[in-house]
Amino acid sequence: MATAESAGKTCVVCGQDVSGKPRVKDAAGKYMCAGECQQKAVAAAKARQDARPATPGAAAQAKPPMAPGGLLGQLIDDSPMLKSAKCESCGSAMPGGAVVCTRCGFNTQTGKALKTAVIVEKEKKQPTASGKYSNKYASSEIGPPFWKMLLVETIVLSAVACLPLLGAEGFLASWVILVVASLLAWIGGTVAAFKNDQTLWGVCGCLLIIPIINFFAYLGFLAYNLLFNEDKFSRALYLSVLIAQVVWIAVIAIAIASGSKFDLMGYGMG
Repeated sequence: MATAESAGKTCVVCGQDVSGKPRVKDAAGKYMCAGECQQKAVAAAKARQDARPATPGAAAQAKPPMAPGGLLGQLIDDSPMLKSAKCESCGSAMPGGAVVCTRCGFNTQTGKALKTAVIVEKEKKQPTASGKYSNKYASSEIGPPFWKMLLVETIVLSAVACLPLLGAEGFLASWVILVVASLLAWIGGTVAAFKNDQTLWGVCGCLLIIPIINFFAYLGFLAYNLLFNEDKFSRALYLSVLIAQVVWIAVIAIAIASGSKFDLMGYGMG
């Protein structure tokens, strides 16, 4: 006959006597078979725990339901600016929960201001409404670069300046070509000066046709094309003509020294 002690050692899962078996006791003092019955009891307890409804948080319980017609008040209460704090560095308002000040970059967690670098992309040079260009050597984005134009035109006109070495015909041809190129450079530079609102230099170009003062006007026009002309086409032509004229004078001097004679509109040279 089972004793009173053995009668109390009954598995709560399968209902069998566990007095002579491996057994475990739960927190309530109830026995169950060690192993399979124990695993079933643990799984059942977990299922009961998961089935319980979630308890609303303290903040949700404390928040009363919105009264009808209270939408504006609700929006005001939810505004982040009501929960804002002042930046410790610059004093600007920071939304609630913000870590970094958007004005000065101060980080409230590290106590240091963030360093930022601003990268500005260079804008392409474009003509203004008045036609004045901000690029010193280009009147527009079209056409070859200024230095390439200057190199090509200098080579061509310098070759023309060497034609007097071929004789009187070469001398006349070079003289005519250089005169035409000089006129084009003068007209182009003068027009470009007025077009780009460089009136003073344009006046110097106009004064080149007036005797007595044309020498001083020439010096001003020369300085303009060397330093301030913003039109790459007229500037390159003027400088290449200037170089070709120096070459032409040197060639004439060499030809005369070698015994050559030239006739230009009735005037003999050499």
